[in-house]
Amino acid sequence: MPILDCEIKVMELVHPLGRKKFRGIAYEFCVDEKWLEPQLSINEALAETADEAKKLIELKVKSAAQDHGFVYHHSAEN
Repeated sequence: MPILDCEIKVMELVHPLGRKKFRGIAYEFCVDEKWLEPQLSINEALAETADEAKKLIELKVKSAAQDHGFVYHHSAEN
């Protein structure tokens, strides 16, 4: 089964009232180390902590990978 990988970033968002949130995003999708065309469309994941945001976006990527017949595996390089 083809292996899907992508870049995942987590960014801190500061609300005007001082409440922090974190946004996880996934981009630069590759399948078996080749650029995926067309790129998958995955929305952001918002959470209270950076770890939670990363876990939520990884769950979305895993789900999208399964929907498209791939297995998600995040390489250590990214």
